[in-house]
Amino acid sequence: EPFIIRVPSPAATIGGGRVLDPASRRRRRHDAGTLAFLRTLADGSSAAIIAGRLAQGACAANELCRLLAVSREMLSGPLAAAGAELVGDGDAILSADARAIECDILARVQRHHRDHPTEPGLPRDRFDSHASALAAGLVRSGVLVNDKGLLRHRDFNPAALLSERDREVIAAVETAFRGGDLTPPDIAAVIGADKAKFQAVRYLLRTGTLVRTTDQVQKRDILFHRDAVAKAKRIMAIHLGDRAGGFLVADLGRLLGISRKFSIPLLEHLDAAGFTRRQDDRRVIAKAS
Repeated sequence: EPFIIRVPSPAATIGGGRVLDPASRRRRRHDAGTLAFLRTLADGSSAAIIAGRLAQGACAANELCRLLAVSREMLSGPLAAAGAELVGDGDAILSADARAIECDILARVQRHHRDHPTEPGLPRDRFDSHASALAAGLVRSGVLVNDKGLLRHRDFNPAALLSERDREVIAAVETAFRGGDLTPPDIAAVIGADKAKFQAVRYLLRTGTLVRTTDQVQKRDILFHRDAVAKAKRIMAIHLGDRAGGFLVADLGRLLGISRKFSIPLLEHLDAAGFTRRQDDRRVIAKAS
């Protein structure tokens, strides 16, 4: 917008010019970058103005609309001509910068896999809003997988990245639960204060080696080894599969030789898995496979 500066008495015009950016933040008067961008605002094309602004960093699309004096609908053409794109909630960024951020995201995810192979992925909230939006694009394209807010590479194979120490800890933890059979040890007794064992338990849960059940009375988890669960199902199918009227929790406890502490969480897991079906205070075998 053009403007003039006048004084009222005596009436005279003492100057004038053009308003290039009416809502601009304070700029350094003699900064070379600032002067270059103002020259672009004065004489540059729409694409050049967008490129010049985004060279300073990403900004809201609405800011570009204001600089160009165009509507949001008219922004797509100049944006593409400037080599820029929209990400997230309508922020604009140079495409070259976006690709660089994507490369950094992939590098960080792969580094996390390498450094922490027993963990399922890198928390998405470790990234800022722009990187998070670009990570979502990598998920949509299939390069990354978002599992409950944890990002992992589609080709992530934790077993291939485990160190010898990792394997030893995982084996020791698995042995403890396998040895417990249908009366597994308390989780705290196995893990203690050992962070490596804690990660090993999480790894074994993710791989299905350990099965999480819950003691609703004591509000605690009980972890069975999958071999123990499979053993219980085989015994139940043989001895309880055709029982008329179903069976009680106590019947299962006697059959397997375990207390209610273990039989109730086990049965609730089998209910959820569809192996058993509850009928009032009794259960029947829904499927014997």
